[in-house]
Amino acid sequence: MARILISAGEVSGEHHAARLLAALRRRDPSLVFDAFGGRHLEAAGARLLFPLSDFAVMGFKAVFEHIGTFVKVLARFDRTLREDRPDLVVLLDYPGLHVRFARLCRRRGVPVLYYVCPQLWAWAPWRARRFARVVDHALTILPFEEEYFRRLGIDARYVGHPAADELAAETAGEDDAALEEEVRDATPGLALLPGSRPQEVRTNLPLMVEVARRIREEHPTATFFLPQLRDDTAAVCREVLEAHPLDGVRFVRAVRPVLRGARFALVVSGTVTFEVACHGVPMVVVYRLTRFQRFLADRILTVPWISQVNLIAGRELVPEFVTPDEPVEEIAAACLERIGETETRRECVKALGEDLRHAFSPGASERAADAVLALLRASGAASAR
Repeated sequence: MARILISAGEVSGEHHAARLLAALRRRDPSLVFDAFGGRHLEAAGARLLFPLSDFAVMGFKAVFEHIGTFVKVLARFDRTLREDRPDLVVLLDYPGLHVRFARLCRRRGVPVLYYVCPQLWAWAPWRARRFARVVDHALTILPFEEEYFRRLGIDARYVGHPAADELAAETAGEDDAALEEEVRDATPGLALLPGSRPQEVRTNLPLMVEVARRIREEHPTATFFLPQLRDDTAAVCREVLEAHPLDGVRFVRAVRPVLRGARFALVVSGTVTFEVACHGVPMVVVYRLTRFQRFLADRILTVPWISQVNLIAGRELVPEFVTPDEPVEEIAAACLERIGETETRRECVKALGEDLRHAFSPGASERAADAVLALLRASGAASAR
């Protein structure tokens, strides 16, 4: 009977982890799972050791404010390694904490598999060496990552993007269908996606609102659908819109019905760009930086784009505005080109379908489960089912 300890620090990663756990249990019901995560992993059958996804933070200030929690969770993780030793630790995303988890695993002699790897190929190459010293195996979600991590000496395998699995398995309920129809019938229905964390929303939504105001000058009946799944980020959205009023905003609690019906999306950089692309929705990517962050990015960013869409395609399919400035008119012009019936829009829709078709194929969770079981069998920790 093999024991797997799985950790996911954010809700998106926890969804991927729960799908992986379900695929593993289908293959080998004797597997035992412990988890640092949240209710989704617990519902999938793991014994929850720490509610890690409740404490997802981003940025130095936020981490500093939660330093007591991080010390506590590191101590709890180390105690688990010592007292209830797993055969394998699986870490998903959240590198600020998970690389420290991996370091503890290396100290205790427990193998580590990283799924949804940090984008070390984009930022700070010296961090890649530290990552390689503590991670044994990697399952990558972007096609070019496999070779990158292999060059670092990590046993890496490309399995595909787990978001494609979620989209393929999703069945729309009555409420979702009604929302999708509402978005599709709007004239036009546009998505605003300012991020999933309060800090991201506070940083990016004011700029998005100014851009949306310019868009509404050209499309006076436009409706901006603003999905937020978490109460804390929804509260920040309302605070921002109280300070920067915008007509035509519709708050909703679901993302995918909006994307199924939306004509266009204004979106922050991140995994969400992949999901928008999966729905074939033209987009413009924005991310507001401080001038110091931009100064650092100019010196340590090693790729020409930051959105997963452009990185997978290897070319600029969608415009990116990553800047400390507020080029509202320029961003609005790029948006309007993709909202109206223009050649730019037609080319974008075509490219999203053709350049990314291979990345949209479901099955990542199943392939990841096969890889995990192969590792356990190789170590003698699981029966060859």
